[in-house]
Amino acid sequence: MEKNAMRRIAGTAFALVCLFATTAPQARPAGEAGAIPAGRYEGGVVITTAPTAACPGLDVVPRGELAMVIDVTSSTASPNAQVTWATSLESVCTIGGAYDARGVIEGPLGCGRLGEPFPSGTTAEVSEITPSAHGFAAALHLRRAACTYAGHIGGVRLP
Repeated sequence: MEKNAMRRIAGTAFALVCLFATTAPQARPAGEAGAIPAGRYEGGVVITTAPTAACPGLDVVPRGELAMVIDVTSSTASPNAQVTWATSLESVCTIGGAYDARGVIEGPLGCGRLGEPFPSGTTAEVSEITPSAHGFAAALHLRRAACTYAGHIGGVRLP
């Protein structure tokens, strides 16, 4: 699977969104709450926290909140994880950090144009990962300076 594969959704091309996860050997089996399910999904990222003057909105969701493709892979080789999704044709967001068997991925969030360094200063946590044979859902919490944003990430399993 190419990381830069394209997909048309509602007539607009978006870069393929990938969720690459690796788990520690003691990670829970797929199907249990907190395990990251391997597979391909179509879903999205939704931020539920309203922006304010002190905490403006983050550019982490595609315009029009269009659906995106999420690929999930897992391994017992490393306790690290990476979550990446497209925010436009040329921009992505990436969370890189540690995954634990409780169902939490936590680390820095970087968003920017492909091929350019991502600005730092935002941390992210993907928690309450709930997998099933049909897909997965999880809570998403982002922190930048004194601002905290809540939301969701998830998708339905594709064939």
